Amino acid sequence: MGTEDSGLRELYAASYARLVGVVGAITGDRQEAEEAVQDAFVRLIGRWSTVSAYDDPEAWLRKVALGVVSNRRRKARNRLRAALRHGPAPDVAGPTGDAVDLRRALAPCRTSSRRGRWRNEGRVSLVGRRAVASM
Repeated sequence: MGTEDSGLRELYAASYARLVGVVGAITGDRQEAEEAVQDAFVRLIGRWSTVSAYDDPEAWLRKVALGVVSNRRRKARNRLRAALRHGPAPDVAGPTGDAVDLRRALAPCRTSSRRGRWRNEGRVSLVGRRAVASM
């Protein structure tokens, strides 16, 4: 484990800044590049025994980091398309008199005790569209 761990540490020390520079040049955003390269290194940890045998493990990291950027951008684009497809949220009217009456009727039923437990002091019945509290 020690030699594998040291090889991974050496790869990180030698290539992190270079990878952030390459990915940052493509994305135009250093923070996005840093996050993508960090994600690539996290994925590398689980595959280090395989990737360490490659001629150029840094190329694998670069490919994964650029794939992370591509996936994030595609997901953002799809979220935007979905939001545009659904349109703006409909205007929601304020509470009606019925809703306010329901809140008043339910208020005594949800009195909390000092220990944080809920205590039922009565029962609420719906009559038509109105809530009626019975004690």
